[in-house]
Formats: sequence, structure tokens, C-alpha cells
Amino acid sequence: MIKFGFYSMCKKAHKLLYNEFAFLKGVEKYFHNF
Repeated sequence: MIKFGFYSMCKKAHKLLYNEFAFLKGVEKYFHNF
């Protein structure tokens, strides 16, 4: 049970990091358009 909780926590963290990365990439693209 503890292992599963840790796994879901990792998945959530990974999703957050991925979203943040995608957001930063989008911002970078946006600034390159200027």
C-alpha cells in the first residue's frame, strides 16, 4: 500500500514537472516570435 502511494506521488510530481517544462517551452517559443 505504501509503495502504491509513493508511486502515485511520483506520477503526480512527474506530471507537474512535465507541465512546467511544456509551459517553459511555450514561453520560450512565444519570446522567440518577437
